[in-house]
Amino acid sequence: EEENIKGIFHGKKGFERDLEKEEFLRHFTLVKGTLTEMNKLTETNLENTGNFMAELVSSGQASMQEAAAAIDDYLRENGDMLYKIMVGKKVGWKYTQAAKDNFQKAVIHKDFGFRLTELQKVAADFHSFKLTEFAGEKEKIDSNMIKLEQSLMDVTTTGMQPVLEGASRLIDWVQSLINTYNKEGFTGIISNIVSVIMDPILQPFKNLINMFVNNPVVQKIAYWLGKR
Repeated sequence: EEENIKGIFHGKKGFERDLEKEEFLRHFTLVKGTLTEMNKLTETNLENTGNFMAELVSSGQASMQEAAAAIDDYLRENGDMLYKIMVGKKVGWKYTQAAKDNFQKAVIHKDFGFRLTELQKVAADFHSFKLTEFAGEKEKIDSNMIKLEQSLMDVTTTGMQPVLEGASRLIDWVQSLINTYNKEGFTGIISNIVSVIMDPILQPFKNLINMFVNNPVVQKIAYWLGKR
């Protein structure tokens, strides 16, 4: 489900960084919870509500928290927040106080599917305003630069992972030496270092011995000799 929702960020300004996407998903859990309560948690409903919420945020008409609350309230029969956002737009006549009152009266006698259908009509109106498009070439370039920065961070993190893991093992080993010194003194440290050096050297011989001992033929010979 989460991977499908992440697809809604494509082409929307304001979601160039992973941090912004993760914050969005945290706020979107409010809407997801309401869909679950309504027994309407489907992939289509998740994508539709998620896309509308992302457009509200990307357009600058609402913060992530406000966008989540507006959609959640609408699904819970309260259109105040969403109608307030929509009434100032070019189709504002569809979102007057009287229109909101009519919606909230109609909801009482309808099933949950009615709310989702009406929400999609609001979303379609909002999408027609094209508020999520870039205001100009500079804004588009700025967005691409942020995406590039995020990509470089991802590459750096991936490349540094082996180094960080190696550093972590080194820190653990040094801590082990300190603990050994506290318990066994300098002699214990020497033994620890020798064991670290010798273990990879001796390992092939250990493997050879184990292979020899566990060989079925050798085990049969040992069994036969034991009976004599």
